[in-house]
Amino acid sequence: MQCSPATFDFYKYTAGMFLKWAEEQGITSPDQVDARLVRQYLAELAGNGKADKTVHAHARAIRTLLRFWYAEHYLPAPVTFAVPRMENKRLPRLTVDKLKIVLSACRCQRDTALILFMVDSGLRRAEMISLNWDDIDLMSGLVRVKRGKGGKARSAVIGATTRRAILFYRRVLGNPANDSPIFQSRNCGRCYNLITRLRFCPLITHT
Repeated sequence: MQCSPATFDFYKYTAGMFLKWAEEQGITSPDQVDARLVRQYLAELAGNGKADKTVHAHARAIRTLLRFWYAEHYLPAPVTFAVPRMENKRLPRLTVDKLKIVLSACRCQRDTALILFMVDSGLRRAEMISLNWDDIDLMSGLVRVKRGKGGKARSAVIGATTRRAILFYRRVLGNPANDSPIFQSRNCGRCYNLITRLRFCPLITHT
């Protein structure tokens, strides 16, 4: 199916928790699983204080597992159930004034360029981490994401202010190779830890 390692980990964890719980309920084979059992499990998750997003994720994983079982003839008939809805929540966002405060706290050209890039492009953290210099056209501002969510390629665009910050940062690096990461740690590796801590940066609202 060409799933990413993160997708495999997601199903291993969520579906694995359900299977472990089902065994504790005395379930010993797939054909003993029915919609009532699934609803009971999801209700217990919600009752234990799990967020609606978490319950929804578990439900999607179980649904995929049951579809696989049916396709492989482990189930005599499809097992269907309603996936719990998620509440529409507004994510926390930075205002323009707060973004200026964040930028003023940057102590090097890399951090300034990184913040502007995340806000301007809206790329996910994993996409930012994987970017190399040959993935960006500094003339047009086109950014090529080779492997985005679901393993799909996509593009984004950054504006003139961000491009100037990127060019300034590139001059600081000297002459980085085209296949080297754009945002580098002190040892010239990828900025895994830094970008992970800056998870709020794409969430900006203009006021």
